[in-house]
Amino acid sequence: MNSSAVYFVASERVVCTLTRLIYVPAYAAYVAAVNADLTAKGGAGFVSTSTSAESQEFRDRVFVGAANLTLQNIITQKYISFFVYQSIEAYNDYRRTGFPTLQNPKNSVFFPRRFPYPQSEIATNKDNVPNATIGDGVWWDDGTED
Repeated sequence: MNSSAVYFVASERVVCTLTRLIYVPAYAAYVAAVNADLTAKGGAGFVSTSTSAESQEFRDRVFVGAANLTLQNIITQKYISFFVYQSIEAYNDYRRTGFPTLQNPKNSVFFPRRFPYPQSEIATNKDNVPNATIGDGVWWDDGTED
């Protein structure tokens, strides 16, 4: 887990469990997470302390201030940060929160809700593999025991 991941988790935890009175620590962790991710990926000109005119619109959209920070802001930036190298974690956050709002022009209705069982599991343990498709929910999603 890299430093941006730690900061994203910290900011999400504070926003989800505490009141508006202590959003400043959540926002500080959020800013640290976004800045760490931008710096690691070559976007140092877009960090919160940048004075670049080219990045002003981005900074206004991403660095919203402590009073305006929402779970959606945190998870959206976390999704962007995790998408390439931690895509399963990004997928799990999306499934857990519904953020960010994803657009799929090829299919506006269906979104995979589970990973399929591997063929090796089906071949060697078929009695314990539920008859489920990738569109079916998992136990915490639809209340079933599979």
